[in-house]
Amino acid sequence: MHRVVRIGACLLVGLALLVAAWGVVEAKAPSTAAWTVMVYLDGDNNLDPDAHVDMAEMAAVGSTASVNVVVLLDEFDGPANLLKVNLGGSQIVNGFPLNGKEADMGDGATLATFVDFVVAKFPARHYLLDLWDHGDDFRGFAWDDHPYADGSLGSDFMTHTEIINALAGHHFDVLAFDGCVMSNLEVAYEYAARGVSADYLVASEEYIPNQGFAYDTILGPLVANPSMDGYALAKAIVDSYVAYYDGGGWQVGLSVIKLAEAPTLVGAVFDLASALEANMPAYRDCIGEGRGAAHLGWSMYGWEAFVDFPTWATTVRSCLGPDAWLGPLFDGVDAGLASAVLYVRNAHALDVKGAGGVGVFYPGSEGSFVKNVYWHGDYFLGTRFAADGWYAFLQAYWGGK
Repeated sequence: MHRVVRIGACLLVGLALLVAAWGVVEAKAPSTAAWTVMVYLDGDNNLDPDAHVDMAEMAAVGSTASVNVVVLLDEFDGPANLLKVNLGGSQIVNGFPLNGKEADMGDGATLATFVDFVVAKFPARHYLLDLWDHGDDFRGFAWDDHPYADGSLGSDFMTHTEIINALAGHHFDVLAFDGCVMSNLEVAYEYAARGVSADYLVASEEYIPNQGFAYDTILGPLVANPSMDGYALAKAIVDSYVAYYDGGGWQVGLSVIKLAEAPTLVGAVFDLASALEANMPAYRDCIGEGRGAAHLGWSMYGWEAFVDFPTWATTVRSCLGPDAWLGPLFDGVDAGLASAVLYVRNAHALDVKGAGGVGVFYPGSEGSFVKNVYWHGDYFLGTRFAADGWYAFLQAYWGGK
């Protein structure tokens, strides 16, 4: 569901560095830094080895007077601890209430505790919140295989409602998802419509390999230039990611979405969808052609139900040809995409498909939507994107009217 395992010597070196360098740092409120980078690192599942790889990457740069790097790490075979990452190692931050406990990283209350504590103890002019783990589109994020206080096996994950509630009252310059299939209209619209205060969303409409972001090449430029703004850091995350995986055949990409523009984009999408819905028998073939062209070849876990939205819109417009009524509606969608999806980069294997950086849920038939258990239709129907217009469009396309 998220990433292909890649573990090397970096893991062994990283573990040695981190274990050797761990100490305890008092949670005193320092003078305001330029940036606080907070990473919610849920390694309490099959990604535990990769969590340590990424910790080692962070420790290759570490915190400075201008940049705090603070991580809540929950390991598969150990408790959670809040860590301040320094050059060459990490220190446990004293006073964090979940230190040494079997925290449930799949519980929104854990995320809220983390964010509240870090913002209070590591004040900064700018904040990056990086959520690290398995992602599952509109269903949720962060699976914990030891969700119980006694450490027994189970399974829990955060719904987007839990995440949104946990972030209430805080502002983030950048909200990043280091996990699969989170750059889609459903997620961006849900977060914006429900009041999440974040300037930029960094996410992928594709799979993300197990090792995730390349944290050393993200933090290095930030530490060297802590005056960079949120958009510059968001772009740096994208550039670092694509540079890391490009050339190896990886079908990966990453996008920067201006969250405040998501409702305008989605409004334009619904205007177009309503117009197409009104004359579906005449438009269905071209709409289906768009769905086929926008399919990115996903097959695992049912994610073939997602398509690249910009490709869909462009293909449908081209198929229909000039249309005095629909033309302005397509123009509105294009303008919305230009304002909301600010920066997209794909590795070569995905770039040749022309992916535009943001996906949309688009099952091919109502039967597949109802019967494919991996699509979690009940969660989809609970999204604002579905309720506000897209589900009605899908029903019309499937032949409901």
